[in-house]
Amino acid sequence: MNILLFIFLIIVYICVCYFAVRVIWWSRSRITATVVSGVKRVVIEWSVSLIFLILFIPFGVFFPAWLSESMEVVERTRNITAGLILFGSAVLAASAFLGQRKSIER
Repeated sequence: MNILLFIFLIIVYICVCYFAVRVIWWSRSRITATVVSGVKRVVIEWSVSLIFLILFIPFGVFFPAWLSESMEVVERTRNITAGLILFGSAVLAASAFLGQRKSIER
């Protein structure tokens, strides 16, 4: 039963990563469309980007490894932890690429 919950949570994690990137790009496009002042727009844009970097990137990279170790689904070894961190990085990169591309197309 743990493995099914683990797989479900990984699928939810992938969706959260994708939609978080979409929300960030959507908010940046809304900021540039509504705020006309150059300095004010840059400060708000950088603030949103900084919040994204501080909260989302550690979550995106380390969540699969943390989830695996907290649920004890697979054996705790250095190779599995490194593989899950690489998986998190790949999901983060793919969601950033796909989320940005879908946001720019609109």
